Amino acid sequence: MTDVKPVPDWVKHAPRLDNKLAIVTGASAGIGFHAAKFLAERGAVVVLACRNESKTTDAIDQILAECPSIKREQLVYMNIDMADFTSIRSFVKSFLDSDLYKARAAAGEEGLDLLVNNAGSNLQPSTTVDGVDTMTAINYYGPFLLTHLLLPTLTKCTTGARIVNVASLVHFRAKTFNLADMHAHFTYGETKAFMVSYTRELAKQLASNQTTSHVTAFSLHPGFIATDILNESRWYVRLAARLIGITAEDGARTTFYLATEPGIEKDSGLYFSSCYQSTIRGAAADATNDEPLWAATTELLKDHLQL
Repeated sequence: MTDVKPVPDWVKHAPRLDNKLAIVTGASAGIGFHAAKFLAERGAVVVLACRNESKTTDAIDQILAECPSIKREQLVYMNIDMADFTSIRSFVKSFLDSDLYKARAAAGEEGLDLLVNNAGSNLQPSTTVDGVDTMTAINYYGPFLLTHLLLPTLTKCTTGARIVNVASLVHFRAKTFNLADMHAHFTYGETKAFMVSYTRELAKQLASNQTTSHVTAFSLHPGFIATDILNESRWYVRLAARLIGITAEDGARTTFYLATEPGIEKDSGLYFSSCYQSTIRGAAADATNDEPLWAATTELLKDHLQL
């Protein structure tokens, strides 16, 4: 039996999120699990968008056991495979057609308040059903597509929706953006550099359009954490994470901060670490890479960008 766990003070002091609706990808374990739990603790209804139903159901049961203040109806599992473009499109269609979303619309609470693109992978090279590298799909193409398809409902949130993209400090390892072959296997660092660059371009495009200027986007480094994403890493990386890394709970802090902190809308497009703006390094630091990356990604996904 799971024991009740005290909620960190930085969660207790955050604004209430009653009547807010959030989607968190990869929420069955690690950072996403804790992000979903803390958002629900503040009153939000959270869709746990994950691939494994059994694992996610167990995660929901664990959250409810650890936080008795959370009601079961605040946690909703919906299936998604971030490496499969068809699955992402099906998820969005199911979400928009769900009783949860329709009930909110009927109550005058239209729109999605928060999207946390948390799901990540550090897999060895392999190819998806769409013909692209699996890790790149999960870490970058999938979040790009999901965000694009959900943007109309994010825009409906007139109080200001947020998009939080989990990247990584290792984005600095990408020294150039080689966009000639978007079907290639990119390194983990390159996929995270793409996320940082994409977030900045997304924020720019949102701000330039009056109909979307109230939607903001942020990227972040969660910290060095021994989560499932390191399963494919070398043994010494996994050992170091266990010895000197932070907990997944602490790793969720910057995600939670960017999802809830009042008054940070002016920082849209920036990259954060430990709840502070941080320096972007490597190829992602060059903003002239942003538009070419966006254009190449849009071209790759052109057959999937409409529901």
